[in-house]
Amino acid sequence: QKAIKTCIITDKEYFNKTITRSFRSRTSSVIMVVLSACPRQSMYALAWIALVSTLYAGNKLYTDSKSVSSSLRNRRLSDERELIYLLGYPFTGAAAALRIMEQLTKRSMATNNGNTVATADGVEHQGIYENKAIDDFLFPNGPYLHNVEFEPASSTMIVESMCSGHCFDCREYDMFGILNQYQDWSRSCRTAHKYNPGLGQTFPMPPYSFGKQLSKAIVMVRNPAPTVVARFLDAMSQDDYYVNSGLVNRHGLMEWCKKIDAQAMEIQGFSRMLHETHVMPLRFKVPCISEFVRMTMWYNNLNKMLKGMDHHMVRFEDLTKELDVAAGRLVKFTEAEVVGEINESLFHRGGESYHYWDDEELRLIREVVRTVATDDTWYMLEFYFSLWATSATS
Repeated sequence: QKAIKTCIITDKEYFNKTITRSFRSRTSSVIMVVLSACPRQSMYALAWIALVSTLYAGNKLYTDSKSVSSSLRNRRLSDERELIYLLGYPFTGAAAALRIMEQLTKRSMATNNGNTVATADGVEHQGIYENKAIDDFLFPNGPYLHNVEFEPASSTMIVESMCSGHCFDCREYDMFGILNQYQDWSRSCRTAHKYNPGLGQTFPMPPYSFGKQLSKAIVMVRNPAPTVVARFLDAMSQDDYYVNSGLVNRHGLMEWCKKIDAQAMEIQGFSRMLHETHVMPLRFKVPCISEFVRMTMWYNNLNKMLKGMDHHMVRFEDLTKELDVAAGRLVKFTEAEVVGEINESLFHRGGESYHYWDDEELRLIREVVRTVATDDTWYMLEFYFSLWATSATS
Protein backbone atom coordinates (compact mmCIF):
# COMPACT_ATOMS: atom_id res chain seq x y z
CA GLN A 1 0.00 0.00 0.00
CA LYS A 2 2.86 2.34 0.78
CA ALA A 3 4.35 1.66 -2.63
CA ILE A 4 1.05 2.37 -4.38
CA LYS A 5 0.52 5.54 -2.38
CA THR A 6 4.03 6.77 -3.18
CA CYS A 7 3.58 6.10 -6.88
CA ILE A 8 0.23 7.88 -7.00
CA ILE A 9 1.74 10.90 -5.31
CA THR A 10 4.58 10.85 -7.88
CA ASP A 11 2.30 10.86 -10.90
CA LYS A 12 -1.24 9.90 -10.06
CA GLU A 13 -2.79 10.17 -13.52
CA TYR A 14 0.06 8.39 -15.34
CA PHE A 15 0.27 5.67 -12.72
CA ASN A 16 -3.45 4.91 -12.79
CA LYS A 17 -3.58 4.69 -16.57
CA THR A 18 -0.43 2.67 -17.13
CA ILE A 19 -0.84 0.23 -14.25
CA THR A 20 -4.48 -0.50 -15.11
CA ARG A 21 -3.49 -1.14 -18.73
CA SER A 22 -0.54 -3.32 -17.69
CA PHE A 23 -2.77 -5.73 -15.77
CA ARG A 24 -3.76 -7.02 -19.20
CA SER A 25 -0.15 -7.70 -20.14
CA ARG A 26 2.65 -9.86 -18.84
CA THR A 27 4.49 -9.45 -15.56
CA SER A 28 7.59 -8.08 -17.30
CA SER A 29 5.51 -5.20 -18.63
CA VAL A 30 4.25 -4.43 -15.13
CA ILE A 31 7.82 -4.29 -13.92
CA MET A 32 8.86 -1.79 -16.59
CA VAL A 33 5.79 0.39 -16.01
CA VAL A 34 6.16 0.57 -12.24
CA LEU A 35 9.85 1.38 -12.45
CA SER A 36 9.24 4.08 -15.02
CA ALA A 37 6.35 5.51 -12.99
CA CYS A 38 8.30 5.46 -9.73
CA PRO A 39 11.96 6.00 -10.60
CA ARG A 40 12.76 7.64 -7.26
CA GLN A 41 10.96 5.03 -5.20
CA SER A 42 12.34 1.90 -6.85
CA MET A 43 12.57 -0.07 -3.59
CA TYR A 44 8.88 0.44 -2.89
CA ALA A 45 8.10 -0.27 -6.52
CA LEU A 46 10.01 -3.54 -6.54
CA ALA A 47 8.25 -4.62 -3.36
CA TRP A 48 4.92 -3.82 -4.97
CA ILE A 49 5.89 -5.73 -8.11
CA ALA A 50 6.75 -8.80 -6.04
CA LEU A 51 3.32 -8.67 -4.41
CA VAL A 52 1.41 -8.11 -7.65
CA SER A 53 3.37 -10.81 -9.49
CA THR A 54 2.61 -13.25 -6.68
CA LEU A 55 -1.10 -12.44 -6.61
CA TYR A 56 -1.44 -12.52 -10.38
CA ALA A 57 -0.94 -15.78 -12.29
CA GLY A 58 -1.98 -15.87 -15.91
CA ASN A 59 -3.50 -12.40 -15.29
CA LYS A 60 -6.03 -13.94 -12.87
CA LEU A 61 -6.19 -12.70 -9.29
CA TYR A 62 -5.66 -15.28 -6.52
CA THR A 63 -8.20 -14.96 -3.73
CA ASP A 64 -7.25 -18.19 -1.97
CA SER A 65 -4.87 -17.41 0.89
CA LYS A 66 -3.28 -20.87 0.56
CA SER A 67 -2.44 -20.19 -3.07
CA VAL A 68 -0.84 -16.88 -2.14
CA SER A 69 1.17 -18.54 0.63
CA SER A 70 2.32 -21.34 -1.69
CA SER A 71 3.33 -18.88 -4.41
CA LEU A 72 5.32 -16.78 -1.94
CA ARG A 73 7.08 -19.88 -0.69
CA ASN A 74 8.04 -20.95 -4.24
CA ARG A 75 9.40 -17.48 -4.99
CA ARG A 76 11.52 -17.61 -1.84
CA LEU A 77 12.98 -20.98 -2.79
CA SER A 78 13.76 -19.74 -6.30
CA ASP A 79 15.37 -16.60 -4.91
CA GLU A 80 17.65 -18.71 -2.68
CA ARG A 81 18.99 -20.84 -5.53
CA GLU A 82 22.70 -20.38 -6.17
CA LEU A 83 23.67 -19.55 -9.74
CA ILE A 84 27.15 -20.29 -11.08
CA TYR A 85 28.53 -18.77 -14.27
CA LEU A 86 29.97 -21.15 -16.86
CA LEU A 87 32.10 -18.84 -18.98
CA GLY A 88 33.90 -19.91 -22.12
CA TYR A 89 34.93 -18.56 -25.50
CA PRO A 90 33.27 -20.64 -28.26
CA PHE A 91 34.74 -24.15 -28.64
CA THR A 92 36.63 -24.14 -25.35
CA GLY A 93 34.50 -26.88 -23.79
CA ALA A 94 31.68 -25.01 -22.03
CA ALA A 95 28.97 -27.00 -23.80
CA ALA A 96 30.64 -30.25 -22.73
CA ALA A 97 30.91 -29.11 -19.11
CA LEU A 98 27.24 -28.16 -19.12
CA ARG A 99 26.16 -31.58 -20.38
CA ILE A 100 28.46 -33.33 -17.91
CA MET A 101 26.77 -31.60 -14.98
CA GLU A 102 23.31 -32.37 -16.34
CA GLN A 103 24.08 -36.05 -16.79
CA LEU A 104 25.59 -36.34 -13.32
CA THR A 105 22.76 -34.51 -11.55
CA LYS A 106 19.85 -35.47 -13.84
CA ARG A 107 18.80 -31.84 -13.58
CA SER A 108 18.59 -29.10 -16.19
CA MET A 109 21.14 -26.34 -16.05
CA ALA A 110 20.79 -23.02 -17.91
CA THR A 111 22.16 -21.28 -20.98
CA ASN A 112 22.04 -17.89 -22.68
CA ASN A 113 21.96 -19.60 -26.07
CA GLY A 114 18.28 -20.30 -26.60
CA ASN A 115 18.88 -21.91 -29.99
CA THR A 116 20.55 -24.96 -28.45
CA VAL A 117 18.85 -27.33 -25.99
CA ALA A 118 19.52 -30.90 -24.89
CA THR A 119 17.42 -33.96 -24.16
CA ALA A 120 17.83 -36.53 -21.38
CA ASP A 121 20.30 -38.60 -23.43
CA GLY A 122 22.70 -35.64 -23.50
CA VAL A 123 22.28 -34.96 -27.22
CA GLU A 124 21.97 -31.29 -28.17
CA HIS A 125 19.42 -30.02 -30.69
CA GLN A 126 19.34 -26.70 -32.51
CA GLY A 127 16.36 -24.74 -33.70
CA ILE A 128 13.65 -27.13 -32.48
CA TYR A 129 12.39 -26.37 -28.99
CA GLU A 130 10.84 -23.22 -27.60
CA ASN A 131 12.72 -21.65 -24.71
CA LYS A 132 11.62 -21.75 -21.10
CA ALA A 133 13.10 -19.26 -18.64
CA ILE A 134 14.60 -20.67 -15.44
CA ASP A 135 12.12 -18.49 -13.55
CA ASP A 136 9.30 -16.50 -15.14
CA PHE A 137 9.31 -13.97 -12.31
CA LEU A 138 12.96 -13.40 -11.44
CA PHE A 139 14.37 -14.05 -14.92
CA PRO A 140 11.68 -13.44 -17.58
CA ASN A 141 14.37 -12.50 -20.13
CA GLY A 142 16.51 -15.58 -19.54
CA PRO A 143 18.67 -17.47 -19.02
CA TYR A 144 16.81 -20.51 -20.35
CA LEU A 145 16.65 -24.12 -19.29
CA HIS A 146 19.14 -26.15 -21.33
CA ASN A 147 17.62 -29.62 -20.97
CA VAL A 148 13.98 -29.94 -21.98
CA GLU A 149 13.48 -33.33 -20.35
CA PHE A 150 15.09 -32.80 -16.92
CA GLU A 151 13.59 -30.89 -14.01
CA PRO A 152 15.38 -27.61 -13.24
CA ALA A 153 18.24 -27.75 -10.75
CA SER A 154 16.80 -26.68 -7.41
CA SER A 155 19.72 -25.59 -5.21
CA THR A 156 22.63 -24.95 -7.60
CA MET A 157 22.26 -24.08 -11.28
CA ILE A 158 25.05 -23.50 -13.79
CA VAL A 159 24.45 -20.74 -16.36
CA GLU A 160 26.41 -21.11 -19.60
CA SER A 161 27.48 -17.85 -21.24
CA MET A 162 29.93 -17.01 -24.04
CA CYS A 163 29.47 -13.27 -23.41
CA SER A 164 30.27 -11.22 -26.55
CA GLY A 165 33.11 -10.24 -28.87
CA HIS A 166 33.36 -13.48 -30.86
CA CYS A 167 30.68 -13.24 -33.56
CA PHE A 168 31.35 -13.03 -37.31
CA ASP A 169 28.19 -11.82 -39.03
CA CYS A 170 27.19 -9.10 -36.58
CA ARG A 171 27.46 -5.39 -35.92
CA GLU A 172 30.93 -3.87 -35.83
CA TYR A 173 30.47 -2.93 -32.18
CA ASP A 174 29.59 -6.51 -31.23
CA MET A 175 32.66 -7.79 -33.07
CA PHE A 176 35.29 -5.46 -31.62
CA GLY A 177 33.97 -2.34 -29.92
CA ILE A 178 32.41 -4.17 -27.01
CA LEU A 179 35.76 -5.72 -26.10
CA ASN A 180 37.06 -2.23 -25.25
CA GLN A 181 34.08 -1.49 -22.99
CA TYR A 182 34.19 -3.79 -19.98
CA GLN A 183 30.80 -2.75 -18.58
CA ASP A 184 29.10 -3.47 -21.91
CA TRP A 185 30.98 -6.74 -22.22
CA SER A 186 29.96 -7.85 -18.73
CA ARG A 187 26.33 -7.02 -19.55
CA SER A 188 26.62 -9.21 -22.61
CA CYS A 189 27.38 -12.11 -20.26
CA ARG A 190 23.91 -11.52 -18.80
CA THR A 191 22.18 -11.26 -22.18
CA ALA A 192 20.21 -14.28 -23.32
CA HIS A 193 19.18 -15.01 -26.91
CA LYS A 194 15.64 -16.31 -27.19
CA TYR A 195 14.77 -18.70 -29.99
CA ASN A 196 11.54 -18.12 -31.92
CA PRO A 197 10.45 -21.43 -33.55
CA GLY A 198 7.96 -19.64 -35.79
CA LEU A 199 10.59 -17.39 -37.34
CA GLY A 200 13.47 -19.82 -36.94
CA GLN A 201 15.65 -17.07 -35.47
CA THR A 202 17.15 -16.02 -32.16
CA PHE A 203 16.77 -12.55 -30.70
CA PRO A 204 18.80 -10.86 -27.93
CA MET A 205 16.76 -10.05 -24.83
CA PRO A 206 17.34 -7.21 -22.36
CA PRO A 207 20.15 -8.06 -19.90
CA TYR A 208 18.92 -9.79 -16.77
CA SER A 209 20.28 -9.28 -13.26
CA PHE A 210 21.67 -12.02 -11.03
CA GLY A 211 21.38 -9.91 -7.89
CA LYS A 212 23.04 -11.70 -4.98
CA GLN A 213 22.47 -15.17 -6.40
CA LEU A 214 25.70 -15.29 -8.45
CA SER A 215 28.70 -16.12 -6.29
CA LYS A 216 30.90 -18.47 -8.32
CA ALA A 217 32.19 -19.04 -11.85
CA ILE A 218 33.50 -21.98 -13.84
CA VAL A 219 36.01 -20.81 -16.44
CA MET A 220 36.83 -22.80 -19.58
CA VAL A 221 40.30 -22.30 -21.08
CA ARG A 222 41.73 -23.78 -24.26
CA ASN A 223 44.88 -23.43 -26.33
CA PRO A 224 44.21 -20.41 -28.61
CA ALA A 225 45.54 -22.01 -31.84
CA PRO A 226 43.31 -25.14 -31.77
CA THR A 227 40.41 -22.93 -30.69
CA VAL A 228 40.72 -20.95 -33.92
CA VAL A 229 40.95 -24.20 -35.90
CA ALA A 230 37.75 -25.43 -34.24
CA ARG A 231 35.99 -22.20 -35.18
CA PHE A 232 37.22 -22.61 -38.77
CA LEU A 233 35.98 -26.21 -38.96
CA ASP A 234 32.58 -25.14 -37.64
CA ALA A 235 32.30 -22.29 -40.15
CA MET A 236 33.51 -24.60 -42.92
CA SER A 237 30.85 -27.20 -42.12
CA GLN A 238 28.20 -24.57 -42.87
CA ASP A 239 29.80 -23.36 -46.10
CA ASP A 240 29.47 -25.56 -49.19
CA TYR A 241 32.49 -23.86 -50.78
CA TYR A 242 34.93 -25.34 -48.29
CA VAL A 243 33.23 -28.73 -48.19
CA ASN A 244 32.97 -29.15 -51.96
CA SER A 245 36.49 -27.82 -52.58
CA GLY A 246 38.13 -30.27 -50.20
CA LEU A 247 39.52 -27.47 -48.05
CA VAL A 248 39.23 -29.26 -44.73
CA ASN A 249 42.94 -28.72 -44.15
CA ARG A 250 45.63 -26.11 -43.55
CA HIS A 251 45.10 -24.60 -47.00
CA GLY A 252 41.43 -24.05 -46.23
CA LEU A 253 42.29 -22.50 -42.86
CA MET A 254 44.73 -20.06 -44.47
CA GLU A 255 42.11 -19.02 -47.03
CA TRP A 256 39.49 -18.57 -44.32
CA CYS A 257 41.90 -16.53 -42.19
CA LYS A 258 42.60 -14.15 -45.08
CA LYS A 259 38.89 -13.59 -45.52
CA ILE A 260 38.04 -12.80 -41.90
CA ASP A 261 41.19 -10.69 -41.42
CA ALA A 262 40.30 -8.64 -44.52
CA GLN A 263 36.79 -8.12 -43.13
CA ALA A 264 38.23 -7.05 -39.79
CA MET A 265 40.62 -4.54 -41.35
CA GLU A 266 37.66 -2.77 -42.95
CA ILE A 267 36.44 -1.96 -39.45
CA GLN A 268 38.05 1.22 -38.21
CA GLY A 269 37.91 0.10 -34.61
CA PHE A 270 39.92 -3.03 -35.33
CA SER A 271 42.75 -1.28 -37.17
CA ARG A 272 42.92 1.23 -34.32
CA MET A 273 43.04 -1.68 -31.90
CA LEU A 274 46.02 -3.18 -33.72
CA HIS A 275 47.86 0.13 -33.50
CA GLU A 276 47.05 0.57 -29.81
CA THR A 277 48.23 -2.94 -28.96
CA HIS A 278 51.38 -2.57 -31.13
CA VAL A 279 50.72 -5.68 -33.22
CA MET A 280 49.97 -3.92 -36.51
CA PRO A 281 53.38 -4.97 -38.02
CA LEU A 282 52.30 -8.61 -37.63
CA ARG A 283 48.96 -8.32 -39.44
CA PHE A 284 50.25 -10.04 -42.60
CA LYS A 285 52.47 -12.54 -40.79
CA VAL A 286 49.90 -14.11 -38.42
CA PRO A 287 46.97 -15.88 -40.11
CA CYS A 288 43.69 -15.09 -38.31
CA ILE A 289 45.33 -12.30 -36.34
CA SER A 290 41.87 -10.79 -35.82
CA GLU A 291 40.78 -13.97 -34.05
CA PHE A 292 43.78 -14.07 -31.74
CA VAL A 293 43.46 -10.39 -30.83
CA ARG A 294 39.73 -10.73 -30.11
CA MET A 295 40.17 -13.91 -28.11
CA THR A 296 42.92 -12.39 -25.97
CA MET A 297 40.86 -9.28 -25.28
CA TRP A 298 37.92 -11.53 -24.37
CA TYR A 299 40.13 -13.25 -21.77
CA ASN A 300 41.28 -9.83 -20.53
CA ASN A 301 37.67 -8.92 -19.77
CA LEU A 302 37.07 -12.31 -18.23
CA ASN A 303 39.90 -11.83 -15.76
CA LYS A 304 38.50 -8.44 -14.75
CA MET A 305 35.21 -10.15 -13.95
CA LEU A 306 36.87 -12.91 -11.93
CA LYS A 307 38.57 -10.55 -9.48
CA GLY A 308 37.02 -11.16 -6.11
CA MET A 309 34.88 -14.05 -7.41
CA ASP A 310 35.32 -17.64 -6.33
CA HIS A 311 36.10 -19.53 -9.53
CA HIS A 312 37.26 -22.87 -10.86
CA MET A 313 39.27 -23.20 -14.07
CA VAL A 314 38.77 -26.16 -16.41
CA ARG A 315 41.24 -26.64 -19.23
CA PHE A 316 39.91 -28.20 -22.41
CA GLU A 317 42.50 -30.96 -22.36
CA ASP A 318 41.24 -32.03 -18.93
CA LEU A 319 37.97 -33.02 -20.60
CA THR A 320 39.72 -34.94 -23.37
CA LYS A 321 42.35 -36.73 -21.29
CA GLU A 322 40.92 -37.04 -17.77
CA LEU A 323 37.17 -36.68 -18.11
CA ASP A 324 36.33 -38.46 -14.84
CA VAL A 325 38.82 -36.37 -12.87
CA ALA A 326 37.59 -33.13 -14.43
CA ALA A 327 33.96 -34.07 -13.74
CA GLY A 328 34.79 -34.88 -10.13
CA ARG A 329 36.36 -31.47 -9.65
CA LEU A 330 33.32 -29.78 -11.17
CA VAL A 331 31.04 -31.62 -8.78
CA LYS A 332 33.22 -30.70 -5.81
CA PHE A 333 33.29 -27.02 -6.77
CA THR A 334 29.54 -26.78 -7.38
CA GLU A 335 28.63 -29.04 -4.42
CA ALA A 336 26.09 -30.73 -6.66
CA GLU A 337 24.43 -34.03 -5.80
CA VAL A 338 25.49 -36.85 -8.14
CA VAL A 339 22.73 -39.29 -9.11
CA GLY A 340 23.75 -40.31 -12.65
CA GLU A 341 26.70 -41.23 -14.86
CA ILE A 342 28.40 -39.59 -17.83
CA ASN A 343 27.67 -40.90 -21.31
CA GLU A 344 31.29 -40.78 -22.49
CA SER A 345 30.35 -41.59 -26.08
CA LEU A 346 29.10 -38.00 -26.40
CA PHE A 347 32.51 -36.51 -25.75
CA HIS A 348 35.39 -36.37 -28.20
CA ARG A 349 38.48 -37.74 -26.46
CA GLY A 350 41.19 -36.94 -29.01
CA GLY A 351 44.11 -34.60 -28.41
CA GLU A 352 44.73 -31.18 -29.90
CA SER A 353 46.00 -30.86 -33.46
CA TYR A 354 48.85 -28.51 -34.40
CA HIS A 355 49.46 -29.46 -38.02
CA TYR A 356 47.35 -26.51 -39.23
CA TRP A 357 50.15 -24.12 -38.18
CA ASP A 358 53.87 -24.07 -38.86
CA ASP A 359 56.51 -23.35 -36.22
CA GLU A 360 57.04 -19.71 -37.18
CA GLU A 361 53.30 -19.01 -37.10
CA LEU A 362 53.05 -20.50 -33.63
CA ARG A 363 55.92 -18.32 -32.45
CA LEU A 364 54.27 -15.18 -33.85
CA ILE A 365 50.89 -16.15 -32.42
CA ARG A 366 52.57 -16.29 -29.03
CA GLU A 367 53.96 -12.78 -29.62
CA VAL A 368 50.51 -11.42 -30.50
CA VAL A 369 48.83 -13.00 -27.49
CA ARG A 370 51.56 -11.89 -25.07
CA THR A 371 51.44 -8.32 -26.39
CA VAL A 372 47.67 -7.97 -26.09
CA ALA A 373 47.22 -9.97 -22.88
CA THR A 374 47.08 -8.50 -19.41
CA ASP A 375 49.29 -10.14 -16.79
CA ASP A 376 46.35 -12.20 -15.51
CA THR A 377 45.46 -13.39 -19.00
CA TRP A 378 49.05 -14.28 -19.79
CA TYR A 379 49.28 -16.25 -16.55
CA MET A 380 46.22 -18.20 -17.71
CA LEU A 381 47.44 -18.85 -21.27
CA GLU A 382 51.23 -19.03 -20.95
CA PHE A 383 50.89 -22.71 -20.09
CA TYR A 384 50.10 -23.53 -23.71
CA PHE A 385 53.03 -21.85 -25.39
CA SER A 386 55.58 -24.16 -23.83
CA LEU A 387 53.55 -27.06 -25.22
CA TRP A 388 53.59 -25.69 -28.76
CA ALA A 389 57.37 -25.91 -29.04
CA THR A 390 57.30 -29.69 -28.59
CA SER A 391 53.95 -30.46 -30.19
CA ALA A 392 54.60 -28.48 -33.36
CA THR A 393 57.80 -30.38 -34.10
CA SER A 394 56.62 -33.85 -33.08
